[in-house]
Amino acid sequence: MESDVTYVDLKFTSNVGKTSKLRSALTETSPTQKKTVQWRCLAVSALVICFLLLATLIALIIMYSLMTARLQQLQISHSRALMYIGCKDKPSDTDCKQYFTKSCPKDWLQNNSQCYYFSVVESWHQKSRENCKLNESFLVSILDRQEQDFITRNKGPHLYWIGLTDFQEEGTWKWLNGSALQKDRFWRCDQPDKEGDKGKEDCATLGSSPCDEDSILHNWSDENCWEDHRYICKKKAMEIQKEFVL
Repeated sequence: MESDVTYVDLKFTSNVGKTSKLRSALTETSPTQKKTVQWRCLAVSALVICFLLLATLIALIIMYSLMTARLQQLQISHSRALMYIGCKDKPSDTDCKQYFTKSCPKDWLQNNSQCYYFSVVESWHQKSRENCKLNESFLVSILDRQEQDFITRNKGPHLYWIGLTDFQEEGTWKWLNGSALQKDRFWRCDQPDKEGDKGKEDCATLGSSPCDEDSILHNWSDENCWEDHRYICKKKAMEIQKEFVL
């Protein structure tokens, strides 16, 4: 028995053409869309340019401010330099005091505006005065408690001649410059003693052992002027012009 065979005609339609047309449609842009894209590009470019210009302007402003500040600083430094030069040898001038400082020679101690030299050799009173004079100074006169405290703290375990005597009138003690003894007197508790009243001890020393712990500053005693002791010289501190700093 013969089999019935049915033949069917199959038609295949190619989609290649349709795909190409679809791609073409997608890639094609209308004139309106093209203009929109162009405007967007221009807007972005304009924003970038504006940002760069703003950044440049800010940088220029900062540089100008820095240069102006530096110029003002240089002007101030120049004025100060001229003032510094003009103040040479004028330490007492009110405007010049800022450029000076007080200083003492080597081996001298400074207390406020005064310099003190504590000798390491001994001599009698008159010779001690002469030694101080050679250093353009004088045997120390003690004007107040603060000065007495400073000297006491730096004297060490020694007796020192000071510029106090009763040469002119027995029992009336005066400094060598002629000034009277101030209210603050720092005699040791048993000084000046009776030997001094007899005219044998007319010169004062500093450094005697105190009578007790509460009177450590009271360490003056009257001594025979011909004895050998260390001595303390005193003079004004020198005015030294400071190093100029811009």
